[in-house]
Amino acid sequence: MASWGQAHLGPKYVGLWDFEARTEEELSFRAGDLFHVARKEEEWWWATLLDEAGMALAEGYVPHNYLAEKETVESEPAGHAGCAALQDLAAGRPAAPQPGRVLPQPAPRGPPQGPEPVPRPAADRALLEARAGAPAAV
Repeated sequence: MASWGQAHLGPKYVGLWDFEARTEEELSFRAGDLFHVARKEEEWWWATLLDEAGMALAEGYVPHNYLAEKETVESEPAGHAGCAALQDLAAGRPAAPQPGRVLPQPAPRGPPQGPEPVPRPAADRALLEARAGAPAAV
């Protein structure tokens, strides 16, 4: 259970992509949202969605591959040089190589997509279906 109205200590995680919940136990979020992870259960983590002050807003399961620890390279924005290179690509100009930089690749058209969330274990699916009154698939 989340501690509503209290700041969460420990490492913070950031959402890398948008995610839409498919069950009541999952938590929908947007890229850039902040989290505190309470439990890491294989591919699905129990997390608390935080506001800008670090206060709890909601909680639920999130796919681990949609989050990165806030202070890691994976969660850092591209920075000014990276933004300029992306603007060049969007304008159809070739990006100028810079020492020590990786050139961004043009993205496919359409909204950005994250990786497919990992499937829930069969036992979890059966439990969720039983709670919902649907027959469990074997």
